[in-house]
Amino acid sequence: MTRVRQDVDGGLDLGGAATEEVIYTYDSKPVATGNFSRVASTTFPDGENFSHEFSTGIDSDISRISGFFLSSDLSPLVEYSYLGLGTAAVVDYPIPDVQLDFTLASDGSRNLIGLGTSGLYPGFDRLGRVVRQTWAHGNLATGSPGLPDRPPHVERLYGYDKASNRLLNADGRPGQMVADRDFEYLYDGLYRAEEVQRGLWDGSAITPAAGGRLWDLDVLGNWEQRTTDGNGNGLYTDGLADLFDNRTHNDANEVL
Repeated sequence: MTRVRQDVDGGLDLGGAATEEVIYTYDSKPVATGNFSRVASTTFPDGENFSHEFSTGIDSDISRISGFFLSSDLSPLVEYSYLGLGTAAVVDYPIPDVQLDFTLASDGSRNLIGLGTSGLYPGFDRLGRVVRQTWAHGNLATGSPGLPDRPPHVERLYGYDKASNRLLNADGRPGQMVADRDFEYLYDGLYRAEEVQRGLWDGSAITPAAGGRLWDLDVLGNWEQRTTDGNGNGLYTDGLADLFDNRTHNDANEVL
């Protein structure tokens, strides 16, 4: 595929201004000198060219993307560092100097600036699941004992059960005390979500806040009632404070 054309107002007019076009170019080499065929650039309808970078070495050898450049800027738009063949360990945006860094630990140590331990990736568990997703400034480093020298922009902590159902989604930034940014998930025996508790995670339990939800499910997994905790007591039984949403289905399993 070298071109994609679209006209949202009607039929394609190849010579008309209304037809938008995206153009792809490719780079290829025969078996003897590289054995690859891959996208080299993408040009958008406004003329902006998006260059695909494959750094010399393993990235080029296996056609693994190293980063992207825009024709209007000499600096890379984004660069990637990998764990294994294809798992992005660091996604670096050089211009704002912000990274999605899976090598970053809770104390601020990170491989990106040489302060981490090679081979350790606190962002993943042993099954490769994301357990710490952190967006941080490029200068973030270790600070006082056990803490970074500045808070990350975003840090989400995730927990799972043995079936990889998500149990926790919490704000992991040091010292954060916002009451309703953390979530705990509860499932029934069929791994269907029954309840989402919203509140403040203290490392072992969640203090409820308004916004938690409880679902009553039928045998097909349709919810017959959804209750939203309106006052943050976690009970879902307060007729005046909580919000109740009921629905029914016909024999064709359609919502009535």
